[in-house]
Amino acid sequence: MTSSEPAMRCRVLIADDDAMNRLVAVESLKYLECQADAVSTGTEALDALEAHPFDLVLMDVHMPDLTGIEATLELRRREAASGRARMPVIALTASATAKDQQACMDAGMDGVLTKPFRIEQLQSLIEQWCPPR
Repeated sequence: MTSSEPAMRCRVLIADDDAMNRLVAVESLKYLECQADAVSTGTEALDALEAHPFDLVLMDVHMPDLTGIEATLELRRREAASGRARMPVIALTASATAKDQQACMDAGMDGVLTKPFRIEQLQSLIEQWCPPR
């Protein structure tokens, strides 16, 4: 980063199998002055979390190979085994039922953002989970 580039507020990993959803999330996060990396599967999300430091994960619930719930369960298992700090994971889902949201929380997710989301909702999550540096 050069001295003329603004400091990013936080680094967010987006895991979503839909290319348009990834694009919307990446551009929304850039607007909110966050660095955004995107992957399309739960396995890729776990690999990215092992390879790079992130402040927050936005995890689609319904993805091929590993669902967001399965990926989060595996992340929590790895954190417990290694003693790493807990990574905040927010579920991205089109399903807003209480049962579906409870399944996300039971898997170790920290919140739910329903799709389509508004920029204000995303901003609120960033303010909650990524305090200014």
